Amino acid sequence: MIYFSTMNDVFKRIESIGVLPVVKITSAGDSENLAASLLAGDLPAVEITFRTDAAAESIARIRKKFPDILIGAGTVLTPDQVDSAVDAGAEFIVAPGFNPRIAVYCAKLEIPYIPGVNSPSQIELAMEHGLNVFKFFPAEAMGGIKMLKSLAGPYPGLRFIPTGGISPDNLLGYLSLPSVLACGGSWISPSAMISEGRFDDIAKIASRTVSDILGFHLSGVSLGSTDQNAAEPVLDFFASTFLLNKNETANTFNAGTMIEIEKKKQNYSTGLILKVNSILRVKAFLDRKKVGYIQNEEKEIILDERKSGFVIKLRQEE
Repeated sequence: MIYFSTMNDVFKRIESIGVLPVVKITSAGDSENLAASLLAGDLPAVEITFRTDAAAESIARIRKKFPDILIGAGTVLTPDQVDSAVDAGAEFIVAPGFNPRIAVYCAKLEIPYIPGVNSPSQIELAMEHGLNVFKFFPAEAMGGIKMLKSLAGPYPGLRFIPTGGISPDNLLGYLSLPSVLACGGSWISPSAMISEGRFDDIAKIASRTVSDILGFHLSGVSLGSTDQNAAEPVLDFFASTFLLNKNETANTFNAGTMIEIEKKKQNYSTGLILKVNSILRVKAFLDRKKVGYIQNEEKEIILDERKSGFVIKLRQEE
């Protein structure tokens, strides 16, 4: 039970972040700067691949200096590499394919194992070992989003981390799929940028990626009211003046999608409505930022007014 609890905790963290920077690092001396640049871009996760001899030391250095960052080990092919990764502080193991020997060994060590798959046969072999989260690899070469939709169809309980060919151009398309836990990619911290010491550039790419994943954008204005009778004339004004269609929900009158007016008395006069791509990921982001909020509805939260001075509603895009 402890093993599965650990797996669930790790997978929840991965999902709440939405992306795993997949890193090939040639010098462990660059590892702390790399981690610092990702954190500066509000991206608290990294997968260090065992494609170089610097992998284990890099994981150990990052773990020591940044204990809260989520660290995984990628391209893990042997039990010895699993040992090296775990001893260094890796919290999960990723592989390009499924290896039953590694699956058994990771289960023994109670370390989450995410094997690469791209066919139903591979998925079912891995499922026999109790696995339900997989790396879809190489994602774009194997047919991309269309292939993943087909592959996930017969297995509704499984989640995937597409990796291979993921970029800013297709990231949100993958993340929109219910079967996708997160995406993995090397575009955030390319090996050349690390070797050249371009850590400020990596921080900027990380920040843009997080911004794309969260998708904050202004959607409308929320107006408080004293009661329903006071709200209706305000609704009529906005609808007639700006040629907006009137509609209503249980709690609000709406003029198009731009204006919503509370039916019941509120302790505020005006607020903003921002749409986001994922309330789950926004909540995790705000938690990291230590920004307070209350859960108003399943897919809506309201920020603590003490920070902004007025009401800000964050609502998941439908």
